[in-house]
Amino acid sequence: MKNWQHPTGNTPKTVALVCLGPSRNAYINAWLAQDLSEAVCGLDEIWTLNRGIGVFQHDLGFVMDHIQGEADKYPRYGALLWKHDKPIITSDNCAGWPEHVRKLPIREMWRWVSETINPMHGDWYHNSLAYILLYAAFIGVRDLRVFGADYSMHSSGTVEDGHPNVAYWVGKLEATGMVVTTPADSSFLNANQRGHIYGYQRDPRIIPANRARFRALVGLDPDEDSTALLSAERQVGVDISDIQADHVARYQWAASKIRGDRVLDLGSGCGYGSAILADAGARLVSGYDLSAESVAYAQAHHARPPVTQEVADFDGKQIPNEADSAVAFEIIEHLANPKPLLAGLRVKRLFASVPNERVVPYSPETAPFHQRHYTPEQFKDLLRDCGWLVAEWHGQDGPKSPVGPLEKTSRTLIVEAVRKQ
Repeated sequence: MKNWQHPTGNTPKTVALVCLGPSRNAYINAWLAQDLSEAVCGLDEIWTLNRGIGVFQHDLGFVMDHIQGEADKYPRYGALLWKHDKPIITSDNCAGWPEHVRKLPIREMWRWVSETINPMHGDWYHNSLAYILLYAAFIGVRDLRVFGADYSMHSSGTVEDGHPNVAYWVGKLEATGMVVTTPADSSFLNANQRGHIYGYQRDPRIIPANRARFRALVGLDPDEDSTALLSAERQVGVDISDIQADHVARYQWAASKIRGDRVLDLGSGCGYGSAILADAGARLVSGYDLSAESVAYAQAHHARPPVTQEVADFDGKQIPNEADSAVAFEIIEHLANPKPLLAGLRVKRLFASVPNERVVPYSPETAPFHQRHYTPEQFKDLLRDCGWLVAEWHGQDGPKSPVGPLEKTSRTLIVEAVRKQ
């Protein structure tokens, strides 16, 4: 049985509680909006806390510290509270104070909450806001809009006193039908910190290569992030001079060996390599790339009569076309399972490259679209397992390097391989 009479004489259902933290500005701006904000529409009462009594227009003030102790420390503040023309609720003894100052009905509140939700942690009251939350639910408030209760110290790693028990009571009091809301810029209960489910502030899917590997392992097609034209893995340029020099050098090296050949360009990207091969005298160049966007770019900017471009997925799959030679630059390190592609090639010669693991160790952080890098021994073993013998080893040292002899410092391993008899 509730014997308590709310000191304003009202039975508010929608209340704004305005404290002095940074998100108080959201409350002020709501009142200054051209036609008022929804945040302050339909309020039955406005409550404030401690020094907010001297700042905000309100119906009820809370002084949850010892009110006489506050007056002893701060006489002018104490005089403001003594002479105040609105009701004040305080948490401690207010004997001798004017009638507008009333003591929080903590026993009645606790009896009510025990009967209503029977909380497991009834002594968790270590913060002014916890008392106010319980009081609001006790008198039947259904919509409590909290401004300025920001717990600004929390982001620094120091949890402001009472923060955990406030979070507890917000959750428990929802069972009474009360809903607590905060403005978008408030850090109250970290309620507005989540940009994604599970609290992620950024999309956690940050390694497209790993995601591509996962999708390949479960039989799904790659997603667009791994195949986008501007994914930072594709050389994009209308003119060959716009392409990184070491990429061009690899194709020029292969082009010097394939005149008159029918050539498969695996991982043809935006088509510049297929164009180099065709210009050097290849009889037919069949380009294949996973990205439809790249294939369209190649057809628009690097078209040649002997060149065709198609969309194809190489990971764990074969290319059925027969040719004399195949070029596999900037592709093998992208595949979770390159063996079916390499083993199934119906060609006599293969020109291929991979990053040198000994000089450029694989890391998904620095090579997010790669699956792995290879040592010379690992690359040789991969090719042998797929039916190839390395006829020549070559290497490149950096972005401007020509194709030369393989050195210990070579960042890129390059081979000419032939089919085993």
